[in-house]
Amino acid sequence: MTGPPTTVRGQIRVVTGMDFPTEAPALAEAGASEVYCGLRGAGATRSSTNRRDNPLCNLDGEKQLRELVKMAHGSNLRVQFALNTFYDEQSLGVAMQQALRAQDAGVDGVIVADLGLLRSLETSRFPLPLTLSCLGVVYNTEAIKFYLRFPIRRIVLPRHVTLREMARLCVAYPELEFEAFVFHDRCPFEDGFCNLAHEIPGSLQTRLLATHAAKAAMRLVPDRLRHAAGRPALACLHARSIERKQGKGMDERGRPLEEKVREVLAEHDVYAACALCDIPLLVRIGIRYLKIVNRGSTTTRKTQTIRLIRSALTRQGDEGFKRDSDHARESCLEYRRVFGRNCGPRTCYYPPDSPRHAW
Repeated sequence: MTGPPTTVRGQIRVVTGMDFPTEAPALAEAGASEVYCGLRGAGATRSSTNRRDNPLCNLDGEKQLRELVKMAHGSNLRVQFALNTFYDEQSLGVAMQQALRAQDAGVDGVIVADLGLLRSLETSRFPLPLTLSCLGVVYNTEAIKFYLRFPIRRIVLPRHVTLREMARLCVAYPELEFEAFVFHDRCPFEDGFCNLAHEIPGSLQTRLLATHAAKAAMRLVPDRLRHAAGRPALACLHARSIERKQGKGMDERGRPLEEKVREVLAEHDVYAACALCDIPLLVRIGIRYLKIVNRGSTTTRKTQTIRLIRSALTRQGDEGFKRDSDHARESCLEYRRVFGRNCGPRTCYYPPDSPRHAW
């Protein structure tokens, strides 16, 4: 088997989801540097041990994982294994077993969110690098101080961290690597505190609500949203629908919760969101990994977005990027060519007039 590619510190790496071993050559040719993947669950519920429960977003077993690692390494792609959700005692044991099997399969690192899993990996002296998922909700240096008790090497910053806050974290912790979202799934809700995200079925809801982390998070969720937290329904992001229970699921004005969620989501183009215009600034402030949220997408769509990011990065010369205004204009033209629509505040990960863009 070809060995894993090496990481050069300071190099900008494009991170993409990967659902099938045969995608590796196309993703690498488009310009990806690293892929992330997960495994389907077993048993009657088939719930996965990562944040994506859709079978189309996960590999079918350990054999396919080994094939993916072999194909990815052969294409000079590093592989991250996703264990980025929360667990109860039983599912924590399953996640730990999957981490060990992923290590045996040759993955290069593991993405983790659950504190129990972090602790288990630490005490077992798990040798692979650990990346803290955005579900770890790192907004400030105090959060990083807490997580540094674990062997974390990289942090995926939540979608709602502002560019200024990213810069401060990069300066405060130069020994860490930071990853930021640049394409797709720009949700107005915070993953780490949201029990609606990413197609969570009833069985996973039960496990989430059984954890101390989820209970603490639920205390931060407005009362009008708590009714939806334990419901065995598809997530608002992907199905655009939340089932209503009799007499429940109402917002503060007495409207069905479904209408409230639709109203909030209508302000955002969740799937087609991008941060192409802000790539120069992300690079300048110290972000080294640019993440695309695209598990379950077609290979064609994956390669299109990878090429958009690589095209943006090629506009960086010896003296840095072109003027931001020129870069933004070219990025908008390329976005329109690929997606067939104009970009704007509804599709912008860090809108100029939003606190998320505050500088």
